[in-house]
Amino acid sequence: MNNLSLRREKVLLPSTTMKAHRALFFAGLVACFCAWPVWSPAADAPAAKATDSKSTKATDTKSSGDGDSSKTLPGSSYQQSNYVLRPTDIIFVNVIDDSKANGEFTIGVDGTVGLTYLDPDKPLKVEGLTVAEVTKLIARAYMDQKIFIKPTINVTIKTYAERRVNVMGAVASPGLVIIPPEQTLSLVSAIAQAHGPTPRAAATVTITRKMPDGTTKTFNDVDLYKATKGTGPDFPLQEGDTIMLGESAFANVWQQ
Repeated sequence: MNNLSLRREKVLLPSTTMKAHRALFFAGLVACFCAWPVWSPAADAPAAKATDSKSTKATDTKSSGDGDSSKTLPGSSYQQSNYVLRPTDIIFVNVIDDSKANGEFTIGVDGTVGLTYLDPDKPLKVEGLTVAEVTKLIARAYMDQKIFIKPTINVTIKTYAERRVNVMGAVASPGLVIIPPEQTLSLVSAIAQAHGPTPRAAATVTITRKMPDGTTKTFNDVDLYKATKGTGPDFPLQEGDTIMLGESAFANVWQQ
């Protein structure tokens, strides 16, 4: 009997020891698994956010440009508010208090404009005023005619009146040259838009300008050659100017 019990203990002992070893082994695996760092999308979130922020910042910088560059872009709010209105400009008037008063209005050849609700026999004289000045003028007219108590008005340019100069004489393509909206045009730029002087063109031009009082002023011997070469001043043009480039008695002046 004792021998049988001993044999059973010998048989059971290895089995019990193996189970204990297995339990210790699995406990060790669980401990290692719990201690191991687990990846989650949140771990990479800051890096992704930083990349997106950098990308957005770069895009915004590219679209908006330098801080003050918007003041020089045609159509920018800064330039529009300082743009001087002229006949055939088309403006959009936005009355915040009453959308029925909103609309596009063309400035007449007499420099006046009629607006919704205002007395048609009393059009507003807007030629020569800036957009900012016209905005105040419209608000005042609505109050004076007791249409609105204190209206909020926004005025923007929808279509600019065309401004032109006439380039004649010894150029490759004589004719009218358009002055870009809200920009100036120089003599050199106008000649370039006329595809440049011909080989027999003279070095100087004559510019004829109609003055506000109706008289005509002539600028003689304006040196186009030096202005083009950068050795002399350029000449700022105004709407309605006529540039006459004659021919030279000497061949190939522009080849020198």
